[in-house]
Amino acid sequence: MWAIVRDITERKHMETALNESEERYRTFINATQDMAFLKDNQFRYVMINDRNAAFFGKKPEEIIGKNDFEMMPYNAAENCMKSDEQALAKNTVVINEEVVGGRIYETRKFPVHLRGMTIGVGGYIRDITEIKIANEKIIRSEEALRIAQKVAHVGSWAWYIQENRVEWSDEMFNIFGVDKNSFDGNLTDIIKKAINPDDWEAVENANRSVILYKKPIPVEYRIIHNNGDVRTVYAEAGELILDENNSPMLLSGIVEDISDRKRSEDEIKYINAILGNLINVIRDLAAARNRETVFATVRTSARRLMNADGASFVLRDGDMCHYIDEDAIHPLWKGQKFPIGECISGWVMTNGKPAIIEDINNDNRTPNELYSTTFIKSLVMVPIGRIEIFGAIGTYWAKKHIPSPKEMDILTTLADATTIAIENINFYSELEDIVEQRTAALERANQELESFSYTVSHDLRAPLRHINGFVEMLYREADNALSEKARHYMDVISKSAKRMGTLIDDLLSFSRMGKSEFSIRKIDMNIIINEVLKDFTMELSQKYIIVKQESLPIVQGDQAMLRVVLNNLLSNAIKFSAKRDTPEIKIGHNSINKEEVFFVKDNGAGFDMRFADKLFGVFQRLHSESEFEGTLIGLATVKRIINRHGGKVWAEGKPGEGACFYFSLPSITFI
Repeated sequence: MWAIVRDITERKHMETALNESEERYRTFINATQDMAFLKDNQFRYVMINDRNAAFFGKKPEEIIGKNDFEMMPYNAAENCMKSDEQALAKNTVVINEEVVGGRIYETRKFPVHLRGMTIGVGGYIRDITEIKIANEKIIRSEEALRIAQKVAHVGSWAWYIQENRVEWSDEMFNIFGVDKNSFDGNLTDIIKKAINPDDWEAVENANRSVILYKKPIPVEYRIIHNNGDVRTVYAEAGELILDENNSPMLLSGIVEDISDRKRSEDEIKYINAILGNLINVIRDLAAARNRETVFATVRTSARRLMNADGASFVLRDGDMCHYIDEDAIHPLWKGQKFPIGECISGWVMTNGKPAIIEDINNDNRTPNELYSTTFIKSLVMVPIGRIEIFGAIGTYWAKKHIPSPKEMDILTTLADATTIAIENINFYSELEDIVEQRTAALERANQELESFSYTVSHDLRAPLRHINGFVEMLYREADNALSEKARHYMDVISKSAKRMGTLIDDLLSFSRMGKSEFSIRKIDMNIIINEVLKDFTMELSQKYIIVKQESLPIVQGDQAMLRVVLNNLLSNAIKFSAKRDTPEIKIGHNSINKEEVFFVKDNGAGFDMRFADKLFGVFQRLHSESEFEGTLIGLATVKRIINRHGGKVWAEGKPGEGACFYFSLPSITFI
């Protein structure tokens, strides 16, 4: 018989020791609000409190005897074991932060000794996620405040009146250009040096109001920055804090550098003035019916818009540049002609791009013999024409001047408008000749007029792009610095430009409608009207409009165009009936004399039948724009589409009782 004898004395000692202290230790770890555990030397759980067991989603008895690799993902278990080993190896308390399941835990692990023996490792685990987040938020908020003050150019200050001591935020030092390291809290010298003498009285009145009357008064004043710049600041104090004797103790407030805002407001005023002038010029050019009017308009407006000392209008005449007209502080070359290769206007027309010359004496494109007797030191010249360059507009300065991108855009826009005006004049001249020749050519003339309208509408986008571009740039560069008044100016500019853009889009759509190819096929009108109604779901719901819909027939036509018809008619009905207490729209049809007659009827504003013939014309309005907005293109588009389908449109209405719009399409003959 064989037997194995093993010395288990050490294990027996541990078991005895554990049994002696188990109840006492268990009571201790269960009393703590943290998670707590005890592991043996093989890192198996010997004891674990209820809170720690709940972390694993188990009961304590289900965990005893297991290690971390049986309780959690491998990487997390491996990190836990390393910190366990670290505590035993260093024989001291080891504090770590561990991330498990997206939460942050602080662990305090320590070796457990009993009767001189190391029996394992114990530990406490605390969820510090919220504490870490709170600390990070505090750090971020302090940094955010510093950054916000820097970005917004707003500094804060606190005046401890009885000590005559002042504390400044970092941005205050930046605004006044004061060295933070040399600041001793005494404002006397700084204020005397910084504030514009003309603004002293306003600042003193504001201080007096706070100290004597406990009433803060905001004030704007100018300061001279340490670098010599003159800046405008806005200062506002908070509530005055008094001590127990009712004496002033503490006053705090803010100082905002509003120099950029002031510049932006001036810039907006300038842009408004320029845009107003530019719009008037474009209107005048559009109305011009002869070249002389165009020449006079361009020469005066170019000088005014560019704030220049002179301007000229040049046309190409074969191989010569003809200086047709000018407006300048001293005579230049009006009426003269120069070879196209020997003058700057010829270079511009040949190359089809602007010329910007800061110093005419240092540019070989400006011959000395032509400029030596003139006042000109700097010039800008832009080409006129699209496919073929036929002229140029020049602007001149008596002092060296480099135009800004904004000024170049303005001059380019003027050149574009001039191009359209010249083409307009040429076109009308040709049209008059055609009309005089024969009536039979009227069809061709109308087609050219339509093409021209499309071209004009398309090219009007250029000034709108510049307007919107300038507004967007100002928003980006000075959004936070803009006053409410300045924002209002910006909004007016932006909304007007967008409205003109919408009108141009509608004009282009109307123009294309007359030239688009048809795709004729059988169409279920029920499908189209359901699609259109779906597009208006929000409007119908918000305005509580009741829609009654009859079954509609199958017709032949272009599906996309008929969808435009129904979209316009339904949009009209929604717009004009929305103000009724119980708005209602009815959609239906009747078969009459081999025609399918469709109608969209509403109980809205209606109209006077005396003006029914104006309804389907372009830009015809029967109601004021303040009552009902619109581009006045929709019904004209409807008429054009239905006419191309071989049908007709008409309407019936009565003021205050609603309107009914009809359109007819040929019936399908089924064999």
